[in-house]
Amino acid sequence: MSTNRISSITQLSTAGSRGVQEDFLMCEQDKSIFAVADGFGGPQSGSAAAKQACEATRAFLSREGGDADATLPFVIRHYYSLVGNVLFNAVVHANRELMHSNKNRNVHEKGGASLLAAYLDESMLGIANVGTCGALLVRGNDASELVTPRSYARLVDVTNGKRTDHKNVPLAALGISDDLEPEIVEVKIRGGDWLILFTDGFDAQSVKDAIQSIKQGKFNAEDVPVLLEEWVQKQDKDDNASLLLVIFE
Repeated sequence: MSTNRISSITQLSTAGSRGVQEDFLMCEQDKSIFAVADGFGGPQSGSAAAKQACEATRAFLSREGGDADATLPFVIRHYYSLVGNVLFNAVVHANRELMHSNKNRNVHEKGGASLLAAYLDESMLGIANVGTCGALLVRGNDASELVTPRSYARLVDVTNGKRTDHKNVPLAALGISDDLEPEIVEVKIRGGDWLILFTDGFDAQSVKDAIQSIKQGKFNAEDVPVLLEEWVQKQDKDDNASLLLVIFE
């Protein structure tokens, strides 16, 4: 059973110059389930895939989270806790849902999505990553990247932290193949930690800089959403960009 240790949540999103939003943000605070997804396949297919990826993951976690037997009919990884295993299976389930939706569509109608989903149970935070989204954990003034984006751009040049060119396409995504293997990361959350999930319209370094600038200034908790919104509005984005910030008590 998830125990709510959340102080505040901020959700921000911009369509950029594209005008059509194919990202999707999902937050279910009472069950400590969070996700961001970046859809592709066209304006309608991409936005629908991003929404379906988040909602299918949420539905599985809402049904199975906290149940010690929940993952038994599915895949078990003995090096993950219950949190990591149920999250792993939630994303595998979401992929099956998208694969089923794409089954009878032609190639131009199929949609897929990069997905980053998080689930908190007591102090254990599980994160599942598929594709090009990013996650940071900020503790004090230190910001750590929690996942490794899987993109063609990173394959071509692993030293380039920017995610801004046409090569930034996911090497793994929901809705594309049956043999999906999400990256799972588990961390123990402490009071005062900040978790940031974001789509690839933002790069990790710019998000780090923005968060650390806020934390190093004088601010009240209620100022954070306003300061982040101001930062987002200053960004000149060609792509969709979305961000979800969770602050823990």
